[in-house]
Amino acid sequence: MLDVSQIKLSKKDLEKGLKLPENLTPDLAYLGGFMAGDGNLFIENNKRYDITCVGNLRDEKDFFDNIIKPLFDKIFCLKVKPKFEGKNTYGIRIFSKGLLFFFNKILEIPVGKKSDKIFIPKIILSSDKLTKSFIQGLADADFTLCLKRRYKKVAYYPTIAGFLNSKRMIKQISLYLRRKHIPHSLQLDVKSFDKRFNKFWTSHRIYIYGKKNVYKWMLTIGFKNPKFLKIARESLLEIS
Repeated sequence: MLDVSQIKLSKKDLEKGLKLPENLTPDLAYLGGFMAGDGNLFIENNKRYDITCVGNLRDEKDFFDNIIKPLFDKIFCLKVKPKFEGKNTYGIRIFSKGLLFFFNKILEIPVGKKSDKIFIPKIILSSDKLTKSFIQGLADADFTLCLKRRYKKVAYYPTIAGFLNSKRMIKQISLYLRRKHIPHSLQLDVKSFDKRFNKFWTSHRIYIYGKKNVYKWMLTIGFKNPKFLKIARESLLEIS
């Protein structure tokens, strides 16, 4: 049971019909992982409580419409409407004090800048099924699956890559992959130069190389994001 007794719903929350779940389900763990990756929580002047999660309009509209929106509706009894959030972005924006503090207090997602502070909470790690769902949600938000040429003219070599600013979280994911016997490369404190801001930044990375190992990922954790499933089906004929 989740202790949501200390989270107070605003008048607007009640008008929207917001209900906070009292049980931690795989669906909620997945949404928590997704929010850990692509979600942001902001509080402005202790009056405006802003939850946002956005993706690329070109290849993630279907993901938001058919995966993320139904989860918000089902878990929180909301009727959210994904929409354009800029020229090339698409996603969900919710103004809700109760929902913001639910993500913050229960799933431990920081308010404001979170990229180097985020981690998998203990309540998630207490269950293998919940951990798997959380990592799947995070991967759908922040990882990539692509085909590399690898010395051939045609791209054929599947590779999963995850770049995170949080060393704690990348180590948690690596530990889970080791327990599941999924071979991977863990690279910590990798420095890269960002031309946009004219400065170096540090990230921590996980790579899963090759058909055999990516197939293990798909069987154990997998993706829900349609753009990744399409590539998986093209490169791993065993995945239906």
